[in-house]
Amino acid sequence: MPLGELNAVCNKCGARFRARPTRSFLGFQKLVCPKCVQKLLYPLTSGYRAIYWVIVVLVGFSLAGYLFGKGDVLWPGVTGIAALMGAILGLFRDVQIRKTIATLSA
Repeated sequence: MPLGELNAVCNKCGARFRARPTRSFLGFQKLVCPKCVQKLLYPLTSGYRAIYWVIVVLVGFSLAGYLFGKGDVLWPGVTGIAALMGAILGLFRDVQIRKTIATLSA
């Protein structure tokens, strides 16, 4: 499903514009400012955010069960840790982008 157009603000030149975003590797919305050609990232959509939280919870419980339980890992170790780190990175970056957008929009 294609993304709808966003009302955006450039964090470099402050230009306000409307554009249709594309997706970055981690699912962020990518835009390009038409005035200064700055590449912008906009926050995750709610679906991506929910998926990242599910990954954090599932892998977190799996790792906690491994560390404090019987020693059984529900996911292969390297894959689980990579998924956990990617999800945490995505959620952390999402919070940063949302704060930046909120200050620019105010």
